[in-house]
Amino acid sequence: MNYNTPPRFLITADWIFPVTAPAIKGGGLVINGEKIEAVVDAEALAFLKESEPELAYRHYKNAAVLPGLINLHTHLDYSNLAHLSDFDGPGMFDWLESLVELSRSQLNGPEALVASALSGAREAALAGTSYIVDSTFSGASALALAQVGLKGLVGLELFGLDESCADFLFGLWESRLQALQITLQETLKKTEDEVLAATKIDSQHGDATAAGGIAITRTNERLNSLYSKTQPISVEFLKQPPQTTPKIRLTIAPHAPYTVSPALWAKAKNWAQERHLPLTCHLAESENEHNWIAGEDDRLHQYLLKVMPKNPQLNTDEAMAIFLKSLDWKGRGASPVEHLQNNSLLNKDTIAAHCLKASEKDIAILAEAGVKIALCPRSNRILKNGIPNSRAYEKSGVTFGLGTDSRASSPNLDLRDEARLLELSQERLLALLTIEAAKAVGLEDSIGSLAAGKCADLAVFDIGSLSTKETSTDVSEHLSAEAALADIFEQRNPCRLLLVDGRAVVSAGQLN
Repeated sequence: MNYNTPPRFLITADWIFPVTAPAIKGGGLVINGEKIEAVVDAEALAFLKESEPELAYRHYKNAAVLPGLINLHTHLDYSNLAHLSDFDGPGMFDWLESLVELSRSQLNGPEALVASALSGAREAALAGTSYIVDSTFSGASALALAQVGLKGLVGLELFGLDESCADFLFGLWESRLQALQITLQETLKKTEDEVLAATKIDSQHGDATAAGGIAITRTNERLNSLYSKTQPISVEFLKQPPQTTPKIRLTIAPHAPYTVSPALWAKAKNWAQERHLPLTCHLAESENEHNWIAGEDDRLHQYLLKVMPKNPQLNTDEAMAIFLKSLDWKGRGASPVEHLQNNSLLNKDTIAAHCLKASEKDIAILAEAGVKIALCPRSNRILKNGIPNSRAYEKSGVTFGLGTDSRASSPNLDLRDEARLLELSQERLLALLTIEAAKAVGLEDSIGSLAAGKCADLAVFDIGSLSTKETSTDVSEHLSAEAALADIFEQRNPCRLLLVDGRAVVSAGQLN
């Protein structure tokens, strides 16, 4: 991604919301390369304009500037299965069976997967999202983030219930990861080479404008390498953190307690810990999960029989059913959270999505272990699981933020819509979508707020009613910070500008 902006320029708006400092009326930000050089109030802004009249700037009238939003959980690969979000079945595992069936039939190749992930990445960018935590089996979401120009933490999913096969299954995962690293690096380089025109912030009278676009690369040979299960793994590869780019970190994602054995999960935990990377997972999402881990659940049992890859040694449904019944690491009366804790699988590097069916004891365990939480209330509601108790997490001191989950279980990828389901102040909601989420991914020193020295990741949203925007009225004359923030969450006004490392990914409300 090579969206050029002036090396140093100024953005001003009616309101600036730094998040970790009070809102600024009529202030601005000086952007210098990939970083924020300064956040200035109205008085300092007047002095800056007088002392540096040649400095390129753009004023966003009737608008507010926020840090780029951070989506803590989604599956971009499933974006073209959005019709599944109209789910009206009896429960989550009925939806999951449909998801697996349709993903295998409609997203059954590299091109379809990347196209689907690109659709989601673009939608997220247009909603003001600059950073995404994604779970993927194919790795397509990493390529989509690279091509759109967003940042992210991409967890390559890991599955396996048979503890005796843990070494073998983990080796397959490592091969998939190595293939994804190579493909991502090639995609980034090719995307840089194929940008046909730059985006720039016009000086004084211009707007953020875009010419040309991104040439989308869908080379089958490169993408097919994601599915390689036989590539040799070099010693050098095993020793290095899988960071192809500072913008996109690759990590491990043991799917859930009901699809990953403790032995295999332990390998994932150790792998992430050795590389100082977060580990992502699903946890305590449904009553079925709780019942199956604690004892038995026929619905989840039937789901696993239907969708889990067949072990050649268990070549009949009867043999697979006997195997599932014989698992000795489950059925001990523990909740999913207790199950992971009892096996020493929770730590401060864990980012757990959902944690919806978590008792007071579970939440205390999560807090003590330092686990980070991604709440996904809309997906939980659509899949008939209920709404998370955000106040309980607030009281516990757990670091948490919000995720949209995938388009297959959510109406859109707009985090503001997610936030509206929580009974928290809008100031707190903004923090959850920015600095608290940044803490969850361990990047609070570089993203999540607007401050000198931090990355120039920011989103500009319209504020004010439609009638106000269609006139010359200056919103800042009558709209308080509280009203402006309420407007951002309630009016669903579009994102006018999205900068990621100082480069425009969205300008004038359009993708570049």
